[in-house]
Amino acid sequence: MAAEFPQQREKIHTLTMGNAHFVKLSDEYYMVSKDIERLENKGVSVADENFEEQKKKRALLKVSIR
Repeated sequence: MAAEFPQQREKIHTLTMGNAHFVKLSDEYYMVSKDIERLENKGVSVADENFEEQKKKRALLKVSIR
């Protein structure tokens, strides 16, 4: 999360230490981002449905975390 929101590094650390809901969202965001990265590295077409769904899911998580 800190790489995605570098200006919020301290706040992210504080939330990670004391907010279970934030931790859950952050973990899910991390997992989805890793899956997207894996798909990109495999050269999956941007039109792939799973790829598109993962990108949408990540965008929604990012909004939820903000």
